[in-house]
Amino acid sequence: MGSTGMYWISVYEIVESHGLHVVLTNARDARAIPGRKTDVNDAQWIQRLHACGLLRARFHPDREIRRAT
Repeated sequence: MGSTGMYWISVYEIVESHGLHVVLTNARDARAIPGRKTDVNDAQWIQRLHACGLLRARFHPDREIRRAT
């Protein structure tokens, strides 16, 4: 999912609430590769980069801190 605007936050929180470890990364770390034009291919490419340790996690406050604001 593209993190345009604030739309990604609710999806992030829902996935996280189901007990999954969510990693927030910068889209520049997973630049578009020519020929990867579908969402499925993009998702597979991002998963492969993550599995190889090539994506850096970005800061996102813990749930308790987010609730306090």
